[in-house]
Amino acid sequence: SMVAKTPESEKLEDAPEPAPSMVAKTPESEKLEDTQERPLTQVEEPILGNSTKESLVEAIDEWAKAWSNKNVSNYLSSYSKDFSVPGNRSRKSWENLRKDRLSRPKFIRVTLEYQRFVQVEEDVVDVFFRQTYSSNTYRDVTDKVLRMTKVLRMRKEDSDWKILIERAR
Repeated sequence: SMVAKTPESEKLEDAPEPAPSMVAKTPESEKLEDTQERPLTQVEEPILGNSTKESLVEAIDEWAKAWSNKNVSNYLSSYSKDFSVPGNRSRKSWENLRKDRLSRPKFIRVTLEYQRFVQVEEDVVDVFFRQTYSSNTYRDVTDKVLRMTKVLRMRKEDSDWKILIERAR
């Protein structure tokens, strides 16, 4: 797969904090101060099972592969119908823009290095990773690849994970 393996020991230390916009709002009454009084069994952040992580990695790898293969329909089908379209665009104009961005370069290479998975709700998980992007058009201009940390908020819809929110950090 396209995932660079990170030794277990390195996974947690260099993981970035979640961006404030991605953090679910908690009512004042439930903020962290209260956790001291609670029994230990009520851990705030459920631990994701390996099978859940694997299915998330599979879904996101497919998205990156569709992007790298310039497969517009597979790429767009990775996004939820409720995807939070960036800026003030309509879904249609965003899709046209993405189609253009995928179609124009001769080649695209997207690689991912997973960092962490944070459960937000029962079927909603934030996945943090480092993304490296290169293409002939991008490389010609800047002579380097574009690296960024990304968060995809994934939601399970039927049996598939779909992208609900996409953020670069």
